[in-house]
Amino acid sequence: LILAPTRELAIQICDELRAGVEGLLEGAGVTVVAGQASFTGPNTAVVKKGAREVEVHFDNAIIATGLAPSVPPLKAPLPETVMDSEGALSAGHFDRCVVIIGGGVIGMEFAFLYRDMGVQVYVVEYLDHILGNVDPDVAQVVLDAAQERGIRIFASGKVTEIRRSDSGETLVSFEQDGQEKTLVADSVLTATGRRPVTAGLGLEAAGVALTERGFIGINEYMQTNVPNIYAIGDVTGKVALAHAASHQGLAAVDGVRGAPRGVDYGCIPSVIFTDPEVACVGKTEQECRREGIPVKVSKFPFSANGKAKIMGQAVGFVKLICHAESGVLLGGAIVGPDASALISTITEAVSGKMTGEAFTEVVFAHPTTSEAIHEAALGLTVGMLHYQG
Repeated sequence: LILAPTRELAIQICDELRAGVEGLLEGAGVTVVAGQASFTGPNTAVVKKGAREVEVHFDNAIIATGLAPSVPPLKAPLPETVMDSEGALSAGHFDRCVVIIGGGVIGMEFAFLYRDMGVQVYVVEYLDHILGNVDPDVAQVVLDAAQERGIRIFASGKVTEIRRSDSGETLVSFEQDGQEKTLVADSVLTATGRRPVTAGLGLEAAGVALTERGFIGINEYMQTNVPNIYAIGDVTGKVALAHAASHQGLAAVDGVRGAPRGVDYGCIPSVIFTDPEVACVGKTEQECRREGIPVKVSKFPFSANGKAKIMGQAVGFVKLICHAESGVLLGGAIVGPDASALISTITEAVSGKMTGEAFTEVVFAHPTTSEAIHEAALGLTVGMLHYQG
């Protein structure tokens, strides 16, 4: 199945956004040198592109090389039908059947995308649950939605081999509950994690040190161990999200201009673009209980929200977590309609260390899905108006 119009539109949008950024750089007087860059010292670098080589002298540098997909370690060489997330995005077509290795954020986002395109999807997850970075009740909503869509998920599955059959299909073998199982597909997507891009950067020449996990080490002001060299984004191993990288970038630039400031990583929201969407900020309930923090939890279902019901998207809930003694909001999660947009409101409350009582004073427009946040806040204090759990 070739979806040319959809792909062409996506390429057009990406080109327009890229051209917009290039225009902004040009307008700001920024010189862009394309090529493979590597440090030759703490104040020098070289950029190579083909036979062309440009030497760059600098007072300050910011490293923002990000992460690259990592492939699971398997014995035999992987067939050409195995792709990572970058390969999947540039494939230009959708196969009839795909096995996704990994039920984390990337794996589940692709699972819903493929299924919406009519692809048969199998997900093999090593853990006994999907989306291991969110609370179980949040992940359960996504799991139920996936299964209703026909996405088959094999939890506690350890992939042992990927190979091509004599008739051309791709075979994925894995162990589950002591049994050896095999899935047959047209292609395989590996979504088992990402690794920092540091090879070839000449970090040794600049004296920049890596952490034990292979990330570039930084202090609270984004500086590496070499004070005039900063690092931001996924390559620092802090929070692997684009908006976190942008925020780190602003902090790094402030450092360069002599006004250093830090970033509160505990207040950076995360979004999982499944259907329904998931968005979280701050501490999870599971994390609080593991750390022995006394908490009070309030959940308001979208099934009791008028706008969500009108939209036909009444699955999911808003969840708020506050300290049981001080009442200060520690975190929140949304699974359901508009989650990616609504999470900003909870982020502001968590960042500002608001109490549940203070949060109830915020007025939310009617009729909107945001009213579910207000109801959840009321659940932390006097009780919800439109739901009795």
